[in-house]
Amino acid sequence: MRVAPTSLLVGLSLAVAGAHAQEPKPEAPRADAPTEAEPAPEAAAPAKESIGTTPDVSALSSELSAVLDELIQARTRASVLAKSLFRTRIDINVLRRADDQRMVHVRLELDGVPVHDSDGAALGGDEAHLFQGYVAPGVHEVGIEITEQSKQNATYQYTRSERFRIETKKGTSTQVDVLLRDDSDMAEELPQGDDGKYQVSTRVRVTPVKVGD
Repeated sequence: MRVAPTSLLVGLSLAVAGAHAQEPKPEAPRADAPTEAEPAPEAAAPAKESIGTTPDVSALSSELSAVLDELIQARTRASVLAKSLFRTRIDINVLRRADDQRMVHVRLELDGVPVHDSDGAALGGDEAHLFQGYVAPGVHEVGIEITEQSKQNATYQYTRSERFRIETKKGTSTQVDVLLRDDSDMAEELPQGDDGKYQVSTRVRVTPVKVGD
């Protein structure tokens, strides 16, 4: 049976209309419905440390000075205790043999604690008694750091630091002599185009003396 074109078009129109009628209509947004949150603004980036700023070291210097003061006070108290209990005295002398050099700094330590620090003026006569105190019997460390420069040309200088272990015994006074020798000719020879050298040496002599009862 043939279907008339008109009837076919009417049937298609009715089918399309029915399909549209079955599609769910979008709901209108309610007034109390939560809206989509807007993205939070990005946190401000921390300000970069300005380039070229110099850190404040005054607080660190004060703290270091306080720590060194405490160490020195502790050393003093220990020395008093050692004197009364053990009678183990220690004397440190520094002797210097250098004709063409000038000492500009000398630092002396005992067990890591500074016991003398100066510009070397104390060694103007090439020999000085730099420390006297009391320690407990046992092994101790004597440290010395010096800076010397040429009398002719201050450009030529050096700094050297050395440490030496010694032993003290109860009822004994110990004398430590540190001999510094310098035969350098760097300032004299190198400017002339010759071979210059820093020639330095250190000798430590330890002399124990029994303390009488």
